[in-house]
Amino acid sequence: MEILAAYDLTGSYRKAAELAGCDHHTVRRYVQLRGTGIDSSTRIPCAKVIDAFMPEVEELIEASRGRIGADQVHKKLVAMGCDGTNRTPAARWPRRRSPTRPGTARRACGGVPTYCLTDNEKTVTTAHIANIAVRNPGIVPIGRFYSTVIRTCMPADPASKGGVENTVKIAKRDIVPTTTNLRGSYVSFGEIEVACDAFMAEVNGRVHRETRRIPLEMLGEERFRLHQVPEHPYTQAFGTTRQVHDKDSTIRVEQVRYSVSHQHADRQVFVRWHGDELVVTGIVDGTPAKIARHHRSTPGNPVILDEHYPESARGARTPKPTNAAEEAFLAIGPGAAS
Repeated sequence: MEILAAYDLTGSYRKAAELAGCDHHTVRRYVQLRGTGIDSSTRIPCAKVIDAFMPEVEELIEASRGRIGADQVHKKLVAMGCDGTNRTPAARWPRRRSPTRPGTARRACGGVPTYCLTDNEKTVTTAHIANIAVRNPGIVPIGRFYSTVIRTCMPADPASKGGVENTVKIAKRDIVPTTTNLRGSYVSFGEIEVACDAFMAEVNGRVHRETRRIPLEMLGEERFRLHQVPEHPYTQAFGTTRQVHDKDSTIRVEQVRYSVSHQHADRQVFVRWHGDELVVTGIVDGTPAKIARHHRSTPGNPVILDEHYPESARGARTPKPTNAAEEAFLAIGPGAAS
């Protein structure tokens, strides 16, 4: 990120290399990768024997709350047809961090700035040492993915975080239900998102009292100073992956089955909890999009929505002739088929 910041400052590979203390070829490589969402240090993963059985392994881990041993996992995988050794599933299961919110603001603006200023919430800053912020390990790869530097305000210094605090003030005044704005309570997080979208459309489409201009028009000019947004968002923001069952178009989360639109059968989707709502994200025309939302349920009580399946009368059969006599009979007309 310092390399990219140096390049944005100087506009030269060699001058940026002098400031960052690296080779100018390195600067060029990072600049060319910016906006693609590709980490230049990422290695191409090698295929493993266990890859095809990862959904089953994940279910075993969840069912046992991480207590199942690798030897027991191996026995179950062998029964499923896995031909690996007893060391195949012995890799340490990664600790799952809480999923972070997607970069929706950057995508709405149509670009990424060189720096992103935020408050010192725990999702960004875990501690301060010698007055220097220590970054949360979960936010670092997100900054690298979007080619931006995450910077935080000084603690207890209103002058350095006026914009951040003002955002909170606006949210409390116009979004959160209070006696001042007379907003009703929200039933779900989905309703809050709808309210936020409506509020953004309202304030960004009217003349600002300071600039005397419409924010959306100004954004069109400022967008040229922003970096390119990667085509696909940072997928960790959407939670963990699930494979949609090819027969009944459902996914299993915490031992509960939830339905997904039948168009996504046998595909991979992302799931995350948003309060007590399960948000399912899928890839639609190459772009991630929310495809389902369910209230939390309990084992033994699957959540199946009729709109996720094609319309068809249950038990209905379509006559198909198997010989010449049946074909001649059905040719009489629709009444014969009925």
